[in-house]
Formats: sequence, C-alpha cells, structure tokens
Amino acid sequence: MKSLLTTLSLATLLITTAGLHHSVALDLGTDITIADLNSRGEGWYGDREDQETEPGTITNQSWDLEGMFLRGSQLSLVGGYDFRQGEHKIYTGDIFIDVDGDIVYGQDITTLRGNGYQALSNSFGYDYVIDLTLDGNTLSSSYDVYQLDASATLLSPYYRLNDESGAFRYVAGGELIGSGDVFYQSGLSDAELGFLGGRHNVLSVDLSFLNPGTAFTAHYTMGCGNDDLMGSGSLAPTATPEPGTLLLLSSGMFAVIGLLRKRCA
Repeated sequence: MKSLLTTLSLATLLITTAGLHHSVALDLGTDITIADLNSRGEGWYGDREDQETEPGTITNQSWDLEGMFLRGSQLSLVGGYDFRQGEHKIYTGDIFIDVDGDIVYGQDITTLRGNGYQALSNSFGYDYVIDLTLDGNTLSSSYDVYQLDASATLLSPYYRLNDESGAFRYVAGGELIGSGDVFYQSGLSDAELGFLGGRHNVLSVDLSFLNPGTAFTAHYTMGCGNDDLMGSGSLAPTATPEPGTLLLLSSGMFAVIGLLRKRCA
C-alpha cells in the first residue's frame, strides 16, 4: 500500500508541474519552514529564510536555502543553491528527520577549532536520515532512508563558523529501512515559487516511510553550512490520495487494459 501511495504522490507532483509556464505558480503544498534560531540584525543575516544566509557567511542567491514544503507525504526543499551539482565544489548534505521532539539545532555542534569536516555522534535527536545520492552529470538521483540511534556517525560542516548549521551528512550506523528516487526541478522563476532571487531549484523526496499522522522536524544544510533550512510539519492521519490522481490513474489503467484486449482479440 505504501508503495502505491508513494507512486501516487510522485505522480501528483509530476502532473502538477507538467507544462508549467513562468507565470504559473508551482503548488508544493504547505510551507512548513521554521526559524533556524541563528540570526543577527537585519538584511541577509536576519530572522527569515528567503534572501538569508547564516551570520558571517556568503550572501547571494547561489547559497540561499529558501523554504521547506509538505504536500501529502512529499517533502520539498527550495533554494537558489543547486542541490544536484553543488556550488564551487561544496556539495549537498542529507535530510535529517526528528519525530519525537528532542531535536537540537541553532547551537554550535562542536567545540573544535580549525576548519575541516569532523565526524560526530548523533547527539542531535535525529531519528531518520534521507541519505541523498545526487549525480550532477545525469538525471539519476536517489536516496536511502536509515533509522538512526545515538551511535550513528555524522559529519559536521567544513567551516567552524557555521557549526550552528547542524550536521551536514550521514556517514554510518543505523538501519536501512527504505529507498527512493529524488524528484528535481531547476531554473524556476520567482513567479513560479513566490521567492526572491531570480532562479530557484526544488528537491523533493517521499516521507511515506513515516506512519500517517506523524509529526516531524526536518533539517538540511550543504557542505560548508552557509545556510541552514529547518521545517516542521505532520503527515495526514490517513494518507488518502487526491481524487484527481486516482481518477487519472484509473483512467490510464483502463486505457492499458483496453489496448491489451484489442491486441489479444
């Protein structure tokens, strides 16, 4: 049943985005973005996400993580940052999920000095990680889902200045519980997404590995920690596909059945 709902969720997003024009808004669902608890003053270091990066970091669209959205079980990340290819050899992190409310964020994750990626234990309350494999040279991108405990090994951002951006990547530990394909859109306009900056990218994954009704907090940052993106939402109590999707799916199935009957006649 979950695999069917995953297919339907992806199909809904594909149908919604098919044939988009630059004047048509893209419906990614509910904006679940929350404050990352790391701000200073106004402008690019202020308490918001669009046109914002972490205090003391590079301030431009290429490093901006702008919003997190939930539609059904589909989680979407929006940013000027190129999730698939990275930026100046700084590559994507993974998506971390907390479901029991003990996530730690907005504070330094190491007491170390000197830049460099540092191995960390999972002391941040992450219960799951969506371990992304993004190939910038092809359209083949996927992910594995691991259920984590405190012994899992994670990686810090490269720059100590950005330790408040939280863990950036999963390394080892936990239990593999699922996998899926990434849905990715690039070069979207301000009008399509309702954000500023001129050019935006969307990375979408499926959360159907969580039980219906599950409340969660999600965290994402890139390798340098230049920006931190946080979101908090809940899956629907019952993951019922949208009527339009079911109608389209059933129509397609009947069309295939009819074609097979004609060929067999």
